[in-house]
Amino acid sequence: METRSAKRKKLLDVYDKEPGEDRVTELPDSVLHRILLLLPIKNIAQTCVLSKRWRHIWYSFPDLDFTTLKEQEHYDVKFIVHVLSNREKVHCRSDIRLLRLRGSWRCSQLNELIRQAVLTHNVQHLEIDDVVTNDCFNLSRWVLKSDWLKILKLRFSGQGIRLPPWCFMKDGFQSLNKLSLSLVIFHEKPSLGMDCSSFPLLEKLRMDKCRGLRHLRVCCRALVKFSLSECSELDNLEISCPKLKKMSVSRCFNTTSRNSSVMIDAPKLDKIIWNGNAITDRSSLHNLRSLQEASVCFESVTAANLASMSDFFNGLYQLKCLKMEAHCFELLSKNKHFAGVMSEAFVNLKSLELHTSRIQELASLFRTYLSLQKLIISITSDSRIRKSSQMQMDRNFSSSSGEQYWKSRSHAFKPFLHELKSVTIHGISESESEFSLVKFLLGHTGGLQEMVINCAEGRGCRRLQRIESRVMQFYRASSDAKVVFNQTFH
Repeated sequence: METRSAKRKKLLDVYDKEPGEDRVTELPDSVLHRILLLLPIKNIAQTCVLSKRWRHIWYSFPDLDFTTLKEQEHYDVKFIVHVLSNREKVHCRSDIRLLRLRGSWRCSQLNELIRQAVLTHNVQHLEIDDVVTNDCFNLSRWVLKSDWLKILKLRFSGQGIRLPPWCFMKDGFQSLNKLSLSLVIFHEKPSLGMDCSSFPLLEKLRMDKCRGLRHLRVCCRALVKFSLSECSELDNLEISCPKLKKMSVSRCFNTTSRNSSVMIDAPKLDKIIWNGNAITDRSSLHNLRSLQEASVCFESVTAANLASMSDFFNGLYQLKCLKMEAHCFELLSKNKHFAGVMSEAFVNLKSLELHTSRIQELASLFRTYLSLQKLIISITSDSRIRKSSQMQMDRNFSSSSGEQYWKSRSHAFKPFLHELKSVTIHGISESESEFSLVKFLLGHTGGLQEMVINCAEGRGCRRLQRIESRVMQFYRASSDAKVVFNQTFH
């Protein structure tokens, strides 16, 4: 057993060390790299003048984020080239975990730098963000053949980027997990097919602002998350991914096309966002047996494309939570083909959120036999025209006529209101049409447990107090119904 005197001697030995001793330098490389990661890259580079040890730390530093350069230094291409060249000369084992670039480049210069990073330094995460080139950049084939590259993010400004021909891509990207492409040009070859032979390990795919892309086929067996946005020339989209769970498609499809289509086959998909897209001529959604949540908003809805839109919604048969525009629901409910299968298609639907600027549009929902437990109504209106439109609506829809409108239809609405437990209304103002709706729901929903009223922005607490004062006077069919008032702030 160690005696007290021996312990005391050890402690004295520790404190007797030279006061100028540098204990930070003695830390392992991995710890120092983690500490330096908190600094901008130019500050990290400056540490190499301290000693040979710190020079080694700099040349072996695995995360080179050149986007931390100040704005006036983003175009300091010489510094970036110098860093990689010196690294190659001085350090034999200089693998790069992350390389992130920004600024203005000549295509030849950028290509050479990427070649260095991929072939010599085995870069794992390559991110080119908001890069401006003197011409359209052609992605080099070295990137495709890398066995080390796990994450690739490309976002070019100005001239954009071209991918290599398919004959080179079909056996490439064997180790890639995440891919993000922005401003890719497809005018010469408007089709892109992504399958398990070229992307066997791809789990996350994001594409936006792709120019000239007409046909996109994604059949990656490992893909879990997919996002596509602002591809307005797209005609055909085919998704067949057995492990896909999250999917978002926004502001896509060619509005002038006469042969557009969407096909989705994803048995593990649990959430889909379909926002601001043109309605395709054909919609085929099948095998979505795990779907739980959807948000759907079409760019323009007319009677001519109701059949395709009906087919789209029929594919969401396992849905439990749906968010959509009220006018879409109104048109669908009037469509004979869709109205007959609505209850069957949405048999599992428990929560519905509708966005509307016309309260009367909700009548089409209340006439259905959906067994909803939660209803969310978002009242939307352009702030510039809200006041005038509200005044016009109130003239046409006074308190007495509004109450009569809903009361006269209460018998038809009874099956829908029977299961309803929670109602949330966003953006309510002091409109008579809105008060009539609130009064009707409180007075005819026997199982209602909670109603949440979020006041529209403007006039602060006084407006909220006036709304609360009036609503609290309304009769409640359910003695358990609790009414909560909130002020909306943006």
